[in-house]
Amino acid sequence: MISGESKISQSLEPIGRVFLIPEGCAPVPEALEAIAAADLILIGPGSLYTSVLPILLVREIVAALKRSPALKCYLCNIMTQPGETTGFKASDHLQAIYDHAGRDWIDYVLVNTRRINPEKQEKYARQGASPVQVDDQALYRMGVRLIRADVLEDGELVRHDPQKLSQAIMNVLGKRRRFPSHG
Repeated sequence: MISGESKISQSLEPIGRVFLIPEGCAPVPEALEAIAAADLILIGPGSLYTSVLPILLVREIVAALKRSPALKCYLCNIMTQPGETTGFKASDHLQAIYDHAGRDWIDYVLVNTRRINPEKQEKYARQGASPVQVDDQALYRMGVRLIRADVLEDGELVRHDPQKLSQAIMNVLGKRRRFPSHG
């Protein structure tokens, strides 16, 4: 067992489960109100075990997410993170969310389609990171729709481009009438 957010990525073993201490954390009322009023709920991008999952460990947050009729979209990371998601495919990210917060409440998974240039891939590989592989069929079997878009930022770091990401997200909103959420 590893204690402390900053130490999670130092693990030499795959992460099995994360939890909060104290366990019964209560959300601020404004968070629950925002979830109830949302048309679209975005999960991510961010470090899976240290940014995304901790929020989903708050029981009332997950209950509100599951009650919400809003579309829910997981924004999958572009790169794996050494010690945290080494070797993870897109479906592994989603499975970790389902393992911690229950199944069948995420409607979409958004993944990057743009190829990362070889120099950047090599730089990240030296740090133990690689592009997250998109395993379409596994994601479909998990009951989500896949959104493929070029969301890669032009720059030194491999990151989501805010403009491209917002455009891809707006395209999801436009599909709202055709694809109802799991609600």
